[in-house]
Amino acid sequence: MLRLHALARAREQHSTLSHPAIRHAQRAAIATMLHALTCILLLVAFATAHARLVGTGAASARAQEDARWWWDDAVKRSNALGDIVTGGGELSTRSNGLLNVDAMNALLTGSEASHSESTHMRDSLLEQASKLGLLKKEGAPVFARPVAFVTGLMGGRLMESVNNRERTTNPFCRRNVDTELVWPPPPNMTILWHFTCLCANLQLVYDEGSGTYRPKVSGVNVSVDESFGGAIDLAWKDWVNALESVNPAFVRGRDIVGLPYDWRLGPDAWSAPDGDFDRTKAAIEAAVAANDGRKIVVVSISMGGPYFAAFASRHVSQQWRDKHIHAFLSLSGVFSGSSLAILHLLTGAFGQTPLPSYLFKPFMEMSRSLGSIPWLVPTAPTFSADEAIVTVKDKTYKLDDMGSLFRDAGATQAALLWSKYKDVSGLSLAPNVTTICVSGYNHSTLATLTFSSMKKLKTPSGATFVDGDGTVASSSLRVCDSFAGVQRMPVYPVHVLNATHSGLLGDKDMGKILFPLVFQQQDVNVGQW
Repeated sequence: MLRLHALARAREQHSTLSHPAIRHAQRAAIATMLHALTCILLLVAFATAHARLVGTGAASARAQEDARWWWDDAVKRSNALGDIVTGGGELSTRSNGLLNVDAMNALLTGSEASHSESTHMRDSLLEQASKLGLLKKEGAPVFARPVAFVTGLMGGRLMESVNNRERTTNPFCRRNVDTELVWPPPPNMTILWHFTCLCANLQLVYDEGSGTYRPKVSGVNVSVDESFGGAIDLAWKDWVNALESVNPAFVRGRDIVGLPYDWRLGPDAWSAPDGDFDRTKAAIEAAVAANDGRKIVVVSISMGGPYFAAFASRHVSQQWRDKHIHAFLSLSGVFSGSSLAILHLLTGAFGQTPLPSYLFKPFMEMSRSLGSIPWLVPTAPTFSADEAIVTVKDKTYKLDDMGSLFRDAGATQAALLWSKYKDVSGLSLAPNVTTICVSGYNHSTLATLTFSSMKKLKTPSGATFVDGDGTVASSSLRVCDSFAGVQRMPVYPVHVLNATHSGLLGDKDMGKILFPLVFQQQDVNVGQW
């Protein structure tokens, strides 16, 4: 009897331990212990790093040294992927993909290393102004139009405030923060646990019914920096300085304006009432009114091109365009997408930007929640309908299969957003204003990708390349040229040999285009270029 009783108790105990709720509790306890151990190790690492930086009395110098080490190491970490993306050879920290690497480098090192280059660029632009006869003895031209600048993907500053942030698995995320800069990231964001907090705070959840976005993490509010520098400092400082040198009477915020927008969103959110398109419209109207009705010159880089084109073609009337826009100068406009957007959504790698591989995953998770990057996935005519763009083992994905590709990769929100935005591209973006399309060429540029399996998306096993600016294929860049066939206003293509995607920002010959648009009363004269 005792043996039977003991056996029954043993069976009861085994049954209890096998209950799903108990097994779940056991796994949770193990996970909690592992999480606690991880936190302890991170705290030890943090304390060690902190002691190294501040214990010597030379914190700033050591921080800069570590930042430079991180930068060099990042390039080495990225070389395997870089060989795929660039078609061989080392990555260049001077050519940035869709991100302003030089600006990021300056932020990471805290140095002024780019100051001499900025001065050289400004002087080169002024040399062009002098050759055009625009520099008067009194230091100001007789005539000047207002100018507006539009930045590209991740090129505008974002601000963050945090109020009672929900608790997440990362204990290092601050729960209460007064308004401060969140993008571009400060130097400590290269530390993994800080970077995961940043990426989590920038993540979005899309509501398909309303076409709106909300923060994924409650208690977090991210907004556009609407100050003058918010849309200027990462890309346009040299251009602004040169314009002010030609015309010292220019007033920032009145005659020279930035057109900031939340680069994380997509066209439907930008076009919503009181959205970024409405703010863009109001800023242009104010600049034109402050300049006695003289029409504005709009200058864009990269994704800023399709952003402004979508605004002009879909948000305002032809009467409004005729009254307010003198010309649209597009540099490296991504009018039909880039294969680097696919690479980024699948792997977390950001083109030629030397981001350490251990930061790929949180960056990828953040990017998969955004509207802008799925919007930059290639469309026709970058690829034809029957071309295989991505191959995963034996399965191929063509132009209309990108939604399936992203769903298969676990990027469900990116798949949804791609389906929403894929038709807001190509010739449908023709802005119907006088348009100057400047693009570089003669650089090997990513086209198609091959992966060994869906479980091994970290690094492509193969790729093909086409001509372009190193970031965007010529077939996408030159969609801008083709606007001439679908709009009544003139279009002037300018193709710059060996210019890279962001390299046009530092091309002194851009002054030959910019200054006549701003300082000469006559209509655009393409012959002078």
